[in-house]
Amino acid sequence: MFWYGQIGASCRTGRNGYKICREQKRHDRRRQMMTNHKPLITAGQLFVLLFVSRLALTMLYSSALMGITSLWEMMVPLLLWIPSGLILLWPSVGFSRRGISVCDYSVRHFHITGKVLSVLYGAYFLGAAFYCAYLMKRFMTDILPQGVSVQVMLVFLIAGCIYAAGKDIEAIARTAFLVLWLLAAAVLLMVIFLLPGYSSAQLSPVYYLSGTSVIDGWVLLIGRMGSMAALPTLIPCVKGNIRRSAGMYMVCFSTVVIFLIVLLAGSTGNYLKNQQFPIFRAIDGSAVLQRLDPLFILVVICSLFCHVTLLLLSFGHSMQAVFSRWSISRLTVIGGVFLIGVVLLWPDSGTVLFLWPPIVPALMGIFFVTVVPGICWLHQRHKEKKSPSVQTRKSRWRIASFFSLVLCLCLSVSGCRSLQLNQRMIVQGVGVDRQEDGYRLTLMTLDTRDHEKDNAMTMVFAEGKSVAKAIEALENRSGKKLLMNQCLFVMMNRRAAGYAEKTLDYFTELRELPKTVSLMVSEEEAESTLLTAAEQFGDRSEDIHALSDSKAVAQSTVQCTLLEYIAGRNEEREAWIFPYVVSDQNSKALMVRGGYLVDCERCGCTLSEEETTGYLLVKGMCGMLYADTADKVQVTMLPYAEQERLRIDFHVLIEWKKGISAEQRQAVQQDITEAINACCQKLLLQNGCDVFSIEEYLRNTQSPLYDRRENMCQLLRNADYRIQIET
Repeated sequence: MFWYGQIGASCRTGRNGYKICREQKRHDRRRQMMTNHKPLITAGQLFVLLFVSRLALTMLYSSALMGITSLWEMMVPLLLWIPSGLILLWPSVGFSRRGISVCDYSVRHFHITGKVLSVLYGAYFLGAAFYCAYLMKRFMTDILPQGVSVQVMLVFLIAGCIYAAGKDIEAIARTAFLVLWLLAAAVLLMVIFLLPGYSSAQLSPVYYLSGTSVIDGWVLLIGRMGSMAALPTLIPCVKGNIRRSAGMYMVCFSTVVIFLIVLLAGSTGNYLKNQQFPIFRAIDGSAVLQRLDPLFILVVICSLFCHVTLLLLSFGHSMQAVFSRWSISRLTVIGGVFLIGVVLLWPDSGTVLFLWPPIVPALMGIFFVTVVPGICWLHQRHKEKKSPSVQTRKSRWRIASFFSLVLCLCLSVSGCRSLQLNQRMIVQGVGVDRQEDGYRLTLMTLDTRDHEKDNAMTMVFAEGKSVAKAIEALENRSGKKLLMNQCLFVMMNRRAAGYAEKTLDYFTELRELPKTVSLMVSEEEAESTLLTAAEQFGDRSEDIHALSDSKAVAQSTVQCTLLEYIAGRNEEREAWIFPYVVSDQNSKALMVRGGYLVDCERCGCTLSEEETTGYLLVKGMCGMLYADTADKVQVTMLPYAEQERLRIDFHVLIEWKKGISAEQRQAVQQDITEAINACCQKLLLQNGCDVFSIEEYLRNTQSPLYDRRENMCQLLRNADYRIQIET
């Protein structure tokens, strides 16, 4: 009674006159819950769940492997990460023997400090769930067809995660095993269909590695251990040998990461490097894998589902240590509703979320996976000693050595406090100017250290006999490699536009260019056009109307916009599929370069005339369709301003200077007509030519017509042909 009287204001009087302390009642309730709690899953099931949830993000978004240039630049950091990862997991595994979560232990023994740590754990889990849901939103935006609401689908998925989290961890663990089998099947299919074309040219060992790049790769891999923070919070739900399961987890995860690194280092890396969703994009390179789209989509969606559910469940467990009156299900619902609201209201800010310094998730992972469980473990061991007077000094030395280890880890990564992308020159726009003595490149780069500023763009110049020489000189001068993840191209003059296909081939094969880029040709004020357009459309724009509304573009005499650039080859022409249209100020299409319009969703299937017309009209783009008949070449143009058809007919008229027989005239006229039509097709669809100057071009360059027959040259000299253009 005396002890209860000391509580004072925290006590209340019951019906029977007994004083019951609120704090004591709450403490007894928590103790009863912890002692009566029974494990639900085995340690192997928990680590399978962690493996599936973590591997989904590793495969979906390869930011940790973005800067890879050779096999060993990421293999060495991985070899360093395996022992360091085991050391970082050691406190959580050692703390697991008592069967009490970190949040419960910290609240029970550290009081206010423990409550603050539990709230930090909950905020960390909710932030990680938001990041995963944001990735899910961007992924669904790509895979869902137009007309399907991404917001509605996302709400249903997160609602399913809330329901699964309410069913506790046992149901999620069963789902994780199913996803593991599907994931194994997907990886096996990738090995079967992608590795036969693998090139081992980049697997040669590198005898000089930059220490900064090795540390950066190691820090990025440490940051990928963020989901392991759920381990010390879900320990009461687990039974079995956690140490052995943790070792198996590290071995399996390292094996899969090694497979991804080897895959990225070879020729298949052209599909995966710097892609927002690399594994899903890799199926574009194989016709067989395209038929398995549902399998890949199901694996990714289920993995993200498990990841979000695990984070919401961990949020409920950590927050219940503070709000013991509320159940885990109620706290999970609150966190899920908050997650839905933030994801739906958060603007699509492009790559802003992905430009975090890698040191931030690495330090957060070390804190929640290692530091807090380590402190609780040392405190636990200190209280279990029978002779505190003898063991106090040893405990203090252990605490000091532990914090020294953490301090060494923090100091070792202190040089990586800036972005890993600071080693790369992020290019927002490239202006290509072809001169007599070579190329002059104008590059607009983004300063990643000041990317939050309003004006973080800088203009740099490079010259060389070729584009490769100019790029090499720029990289040697700046000490950075170019990163052209989202880039706008501007051709400064017609000479540069004539070599646009080769230029983009170079950037696509060697400079990690994405599959779809924006291209613009301007003859006047090219530098200002580059600066203005890239500032307004930095995230890549395929809308011709938006580009034409730019003041700098409107002032130029000729502009050229790339409709669709597909990183694939046409088997018939064996050239890059590269169609785009040049138009003047009056929105009249004058020139076409490239080949057929290809639907990227069907990857290589040439569209018919009706499909192409509908595709261009829906996209709001201008285009040009070609039809070859017996006696004339018909070209259908689609001005994007009026959205009308402009049909241009090329009638081939042949007059003979010297008389020949009617039979010879009829046979030769047919051959000449076919030859001229073939030449027109080549000029229009491959080389690019102004349709109103094609007649003059044919007269000056008749060599393509000489290959038909031996006497074709003599016949053409005796004939006077002209091309009549009718609109």
